[in-house]
Amino acid sequence: VNQTADIENTIARERIDAALIAPNDIYALAPGVNFAQAQGIPIVTVDRHVHNTVREVPHVGIDNVAGGRLLAQWVVDNFPRGAKILHLTGQPGSSTGIDRAKGVRDGLAEVKGNYQIIAEMSGNWSRAEAQMLTEGQLTVLPSPPDAIVADNDDMAMGALEAIRLA
Repeated sequence: VNQTADIENTIARERIDAALIAPNDIYALAPGVNFAQAQGIPIVTVDRHVHNTVREVPHVGIDNVAGGRLLAQWVVDNFPRGAKILHLTGQPGSSTGIDRAKGVRDGLAEVKGNYQIIAEMSGNWSRAEAQMLTEGQLTVLPSPPDAIVADNDDMAMGALEAIRLA
């Protein structure tokens, strides 16, 4: 909602030739993008997609589903007999977070073996949140996970700190 208001306010105050935007939420920014496109302003998204726009929006970024599959493959390669996994996902509503989590889930589902996500929660791309969530899960799970998959490096560092403290 804030990004949409920012787009509308900026267009009202300034002449905009084009805009590069990294959406916080794949759906919430659609009204702002639609408004800009209606004004004839080209929009390109960077890192994260935007959905439900009147016209398709060009996007520049990596294949985050493939990135999630690589995370899953690491687990399979390092735990060939299976693993119980704690999965720390990114910001809800973020296409990056949605896609990486999908890649992890799909990658684990496609392999033969005993791979189970025993807990999955959003660390919001935050080291501190990931540390807090991991600390909590390490105390409530009946046994520790075999692997913790964090969908970004900052959350991985938070999970590592939680393990170190435990």
